[in-house]
Amino acid sequence: MPALFTIYKRRVMIELNMDWGWGSHLPILKYFTREYDIDIIMEHGSGVHSTPILVSGCKQYYGFEENEGFYNQMIAENVYTKDQVSLFRLPEKIDIATIQKDVDIDDYFQMDSDILSLAKKFAIEKNIFKDKELKLLFVDGFTCSRNLWIKHFKEYFDIIIIHDTEPNSYNHYEYSFKDGVYTKAFNIYTVTSPTPYTSILIRKGIGMNFDRLRLYLDEYCESQSWDYDEIDIIRE
Repeated sequence: MPALFTIYKRRVMIELNMDWGWGSHLPILKYFTREYDIDIIMEHGSGVHSTPILVSGCKQYYGFEENEGFYNQMIAENVYTKDQVSLFRLPEKIDIATIQKDVDIDDYFQMDSDILSLAKKFAIEKNIFKDKELKLLFVDGFTCSRNLWIKHFKEYFDIIIIHDTEPNSYNHYEYSFKDGVYTKAFNIYTVTSPTPYTSILIRKGIGMNFDRLRLYLDEYCESQSWDYDEIDIIRE
């Protein structure tokens, strides 16, 4: 594993006036949607907190949820609409906790094919992935599909945010985003915290303002009654 080093860990005071839910990904999502002019956001795995942030943070939003019960609940509770988030069906024997090695080989190939087909549909048929547009992908869906989502959509997105990336998660989710094919195209950062970590892949040539990101992280620390040094930004 590549060496890790701290980039920013310091206290900064600012009044951001934000409502926080749970999860280390939330200050990162708020940073990008408020500090960048994002054209397209795609969300793999909807959330009661994440989806409203992302829907309001771009020109075009496309959400996909794999848990039908959760999907129906979110619609019933007016968290989002069917126009905003679509139900993406995985093979019926797969649930949110199924790990990749336990997926039947035929089901795996079906899942892989379906996600690849969706990527091609958006890239070719819908023609939404234009070079001039700034595009963000947030990955927080079913365990066994996350890496496939990253793999098949990586060439189309400038910023990829991945939830649950603490060191012991890599085998669990079968993540491969630290491989050379990714490091050639992206700078990779991870935000560590007492909650699950969140990683950021940002295409080389696109800048990040770590002072500004730190403001959002510090405000999140305040909301959770954490010490400021309980969140770090590290470069992979």
